[in-house]
Amino acid sequence: MCGFPKDIFYYYQANWTLKPVLHLFPHWNWSTPGQPINIWVFGNCDLVELFTNGVSLGWQALNVQSHVEWDNVPFASGTLQAIGYKQRCGRHHQHRLSPRGRPRRSRSGRTAARSWLTAAMSQW
Repeated sequence: MCGFPKDIFYYYQANWTLKPVLHLFPHWNWSTPGQPINIWVFGNCDLVELFTNGVSLGWQALNVQSHVEWDNVPFASGTLQAIGYKQRCGRHHQHRLSPRGRPRRSRSGRTAARSWLTAAMSQW
């Protein structure tokens, strides 16, 4: 409905395609430094290593039929990165999240979704 792939899309993609898949979530736009966040990773690699601002939080073996999870990762402004590895070929794929900053508004002062919703509701 929103026009972009949801998290579960990557779970299916990891299970049904041969191309490298590694998806890290949830977003990394939290407001409270130190807030504990549970981080999940879907992918089709053998091992996943998680980093916050270049510091490794460890490795986990990934079962393609499931996910790997790091519990209570303290939020720190900067970059969250997962790197996936295949045992036969080394580095496989990576996914990086960074804070997006403040939401932007369109020149008209309305967001695109709000403009569309207003137009749609006026027809009722």
